[in-house]
Amino acid sequence: MKSDQTIIRKNHMGQLYHTTELIGMKDKHITLNKVFQRETYIEVFATLDYHQVKGTKPRKVDRDKLKNYLETHPDAYLTEIASVFGCHPTAIH
Repeated sequence: MKSDQTIIRKNHMGQLYHTTELIGMKDKHITLNKVFQRETYIEVFATLDYHQVKGTKPRKVDRDKLKNYLETHPDAYLTEIASVFGCHPTAIH
């Protein structure tokens, strides 16, 4: 006869598996810590195994240099201008 711990572990692991299948969790770097089945929803507590990469600091473009560049290259695309100044296209105003 199986012990109570084995039965609880089997039920708990089955619940974790079905929860991850239900929410579509396929990332191997996510570890589930706690799963609570409430009356109307399932509450999941999880952690990431890796550190999230923070974005770079916003960069300001010198307006005089931008003006001079646009005078010499009036038909340049925004992505080309951003690559020349080493920034993202949204930084060009």
